[in-house]
Amino acid sequence: MTTVPMENVLGMGLDGEGGADTASSFGLPGASVKRGSRSLPLQKPAKFLVLIDSGGAMVARLFDEARVQVAEFDATSEEVAVMTSGLVPGRGAEAPEWDRPLQGHAPQERREAQVYTLDV
Repeated sequence: MTTVPMENVLGMGLDGEGGADTASSFGLPGASVKRGSRSLPLQKPAKFLVLIDSGGAMVARLFDEARVQVAEFDATSEEVAVMTSGLVPGRGAEAPEWDRPLQGHAPQERREAQVYTLDV
């Protein structure tokens, strides 16, 4: 597991009132920063970017190599344009390996999804 020294984290707004943290808002699921901690675990890098309709709104979902979701945001954001620059998406996310990560999405949404493999 990769860690970040606590002195690099304190003072960045992650050490909230009463020792509460906002690390999860930085895409660090399950991470907890409390006073006296020595390090903060880092998540795996994103390997896949999936642009998919979700009830009428396009969302961008980032997944690591094991297809565990690490982030979700508006697909119209500037970050999507930057991440996909020069990449050609695969069409559709109907393969069995996407069944669990995209459960809850309609078959048509999965069929029309754009799947980018990111350079990590």
